[in-house]
Amino acid sequence: MKSSGRFVFYWGPFLCFAGLIFYLSSISTFPGAPDISDKAVHLAEYSVFALLHWRALAKKRFWTVERSRTMTVFWVGAAYAASDEIHQMFVPGRNPSVYDWIADVTGILGMITLMFIGTKWMKKTVKA
Repeated sequence: MKSSGRFVFYWGPFLCFAGLIFYLSSISTFPGAPDISDKAVHLAEYSVFALLHWRALAKKRFWTVERSRTMTVFWVGAAYAASDEIHQMFVPGRNPSVYDWIADVTGILGMITLMFIGTKWMKKTVKA
């Protein structure tokens, strides 16, 4: 696969999802939004964000844990979540919330934890 093809394959989903988050934050109201906890949506949204970022950074080493990748996924995710809340200050009908940011970071940490567990499980499975 060519270099540009690899970039699109690994980074495309992550960048598209980051763009989707930005777009959804630009919408004032969600007509017909499901009756789901706002915090649960934030948690799920940033869990996917973290997973796609992990995948983009890992490339073929998806089931390995590297400190630098883990820290990058966490800090980039936390900063993007904060910028998302700041962005909402400028959208009519939307308000930034530190509690939404906490839910975002919880989703990121939850996915990182699942990746650690999955990596340990994969190592045991491959050895068996």
